[in-house]
Amino acid sequence: MDSNITKNMEADEESFDIQQALYIIKKYNKSIAFIVVVFIIISGIMAYFKPSMYFSTAVVQISEKGRSGWNDPVLTALGLGDSQGQNIDSIMSSGYLISKMLENLELGTRYYKEKNYRLVELYKKSPLVVNVTFMEYNLLEKKLKIRAIDGETYELSYKTKIKINIDYFTRLLFGKQKVYIEYKGIHKFGEDVISKYFQLKVIKVRELNSLEYFFSYIDNRNMVGYIQNNLSTEQDAKYSSNIFVRFDDTVALRAKDIVDGITTAYIQDSVDQKKSSTERSLAFIDKQLDNINKTLSKSEKVLQGFKQKNNLLSLDIKAAMVSKNVEKIGTEISSLSSEESILENLKEYIDENDDLTGLTVQSLETTATNLNELIINYQTALTNRRSMLVSVTEFHPEVIKLNEEVFNLRKNIQATVVLGIKTIKTRKEYLRRELKVRQASLTKLPEQERELGELTRNSSVNQEIYSFLLKRRVETAILNSSTLSQARLMDPATLPMRPYAPKKMRMLLMGALLGLIIGVIIAFIRASINNVISNIEEIEKRSPIPIYGKIPYNKKKVQATSYEEAFRILRTNLEFINTDKPSKTVLVASSISGEGKSTTIKNMAVMLVKLNKKVIVLDLDLRRPSLHKYFKGITNDIGLSMLLSGQNNLQECLQRTKDNIEIISAGPTPPNPSELIMSEEMDLLLKTLSKSYDYILIDTPPYSIVTDATILMKKVDIVLFSIMADYSSRKCIPQLKEILKNYQIEFAGIIYHGIKLKRQEKHGYGYY
Repeated sequence: MDSNITKNMEADEESFDIQQALYIIKKYNKSIAFIVVVFIIISGIMAYFKPSMYFSTAVVQISEKGRSGWNDPVLTALGLGDSQGQNIDSIMSSGYLISKMLENLELGTRYYKEKNYRLVELYKKSPLVVNVTFMEYNLLEKKLKIRAIDGETYELSYKTKIKINIDYFTRLLFGKQKVYIEYKGIHKFGEDVISKYFQLKVIKVRELNSLEYFFSYIDNRNMVGYIQNNLSTEQDAKYSSNIFVRFDDTVALRAKDIVDGITTAYIQDSVDQKKSSTERSLAFIDKQLDNINKTLSKSEKVLQGFKQKNNLLSLDIKAAMVSKNVEKIGTEISSLSSEESILENLKEYIDENDDLTGLTVQSLETTATNLNELIINYQTALTNRRSMLVSVTEFHPEVIKLNEEVFNLRKNIQATVVLGIKTIKTRKEYLRRELKVRQASLTKLPEQERELGELTRNSSVNQEIYSFLLKRRVETAILNSSTLSQARLMDPATLPMRPYAPKKMRMLLMGALLGLIIGVIIAFIRASINNVISNIEEIEKRSPIPIYGKIPYNKKKVQATSYEEAFRILRTNLEFINTDKPSKTVLVASSISGEGKSTTIKNMAVMLVKLNKKVIVLDLDLRRPSLHKYFKGITNDIGLSMLLSGQNNLQECLQRTKDNIEIISAGPTPPNPSELIMSEEMDLLLKTLSKSYDYILIDTPPYSIVTDATILMKKVDIVLFSIMADYSSRKCIPQLKEILKNYQIEFAGIIYHGIKLKRQEKHGYGYY
């Protein structure tokens, strides 16, 4: 055989064959389709039982004033100023705000009823109300069953379900068994139910339309965690004041209620915080006004008494000017003392707190005029740093840069406060010296005028302080009565009309795709495990031997014409083989029994006889003879074993069928089959028969089991190898190559049995 053909076939074995892959898919198409259908059904069941998810959104607008903080000098001195640049996301998702919201919403108890094999939640539609006073921890979020007995009584039950999963075996391994709870009791509607697991009351608010209901309970602490996990806020744009608030839930109306509750609580809390600050400011001002009022009343009484006693109405012009200067200096000293107190409070706050997020201050009139600007810059940098840390680590170059900026701004704020305090002290010291000079000039005045000037000055100072505080109180009271939230609701929460998940069609398609992939993988695994030849293309690809015949699967299952036509084509192919001999000796071999070898010999003999060919069939399977069973009226009493051993002559061993086919059966099993086949008598027999017959058809034992067939291959003209689809092992193809190489067979062919015909091929046209 041509060595190049063999090399090409070996190379092709290593490459991926699309046709082979398509054949495997086609062969296992039913199992693939079954797996796809199973996965579609599973996906459909999962989509049906998976809870629908809805989301509701609202838009809250934060005012610029609210974003930059609200300042008040009195609140600043008290350390009560609003925090600047607050993280709105963390506020809305804080446990404090959610807890305030839960005070107005009853979300802890959920009610269900079974409908079409799944539990449907009855949010705000339940005919029952369960008031839970106490619930054991292991029962939280578990579904307790209520079965109505009649209009007055019901059965309450629960039983821990043991799930055999990884968690179960882990607990079993470490000796941490799950707490097993079982309860069943009959109670009346409206009565207290007390057990060691819970304390509750079931109230019927309207007629029941079902006999069985379920409920679960979760306390507010765990509810806060649930809301935090499903709540999200997002800024419309980087510098936008619009905040989108979203909540995801399995119930559309509850999602809307929670978003409404969160936004309402946030807006109300900002109002409450402002009112709380202004109310404390008013209390502080009122206290100061009360003290100043008492001091002012006392100083006015003393001044009035002094004037009446000394019959004095007013100071002269010089005394009045001196007194006015002293009064002005005293007022300035008082103002500086207030600023000094504010800065001292700020310094103490800075020294005690590493984070200055909550620091605010009004622009001071005389000192530290740029302090507020520094604080705003500091808090802006801090906010930017926190925003960046959401998506990057602390080692990011921008974060490092912001850390340096925050550090430097903090140092500048601290230095500005210290410098402001020193400046005020210096200014106060100067004013005190100036005050002494002015007061000394008053001593030169007559004693009564000097005393009157001092009393007048004290009264004026107290009057100015009282007026200042009174003005501040009016401003604060107006601010308190007209307090508005820093935020306003732009778009209220929407009620979702349809769920966004699960995407049922997508789940079905994904299930079908996954089923197809797994089905194809299983098909290829089965094909690789199933080490048999499945299609004729596999033979054509891996073997250089031509295919002389393609025999349909079973004569009984196809049209007789198709089956016979297959053997006619085989007969024609044999006729075209030119052996340069008047007679053709054809050996039909197979790797194992059951591959259609004997069937081929019988039908080939019939077809050759129809062409008026003289045919003789030899059964040289001397070990397990069976060919005689394929021909009616043929026995195995005498045959080749007796002919080759000299016990009988040729004429005694010849048998003839009614179709005029002559046969020499194997005869009794000899002790030395291989020796008989290798004998000179065998060569002489073939030579003798070739003179009398056109075709000598030889049946042999499997060549992979014994050597009888390979011995005879050297003695014949044509060797036909029989292969059965879905039966013959793939190992037979390398064996055929080895046989061709070792025995130098000139004319060889393959007969492929078991082809499954298409519908149109059953009418006899499938081979053209």
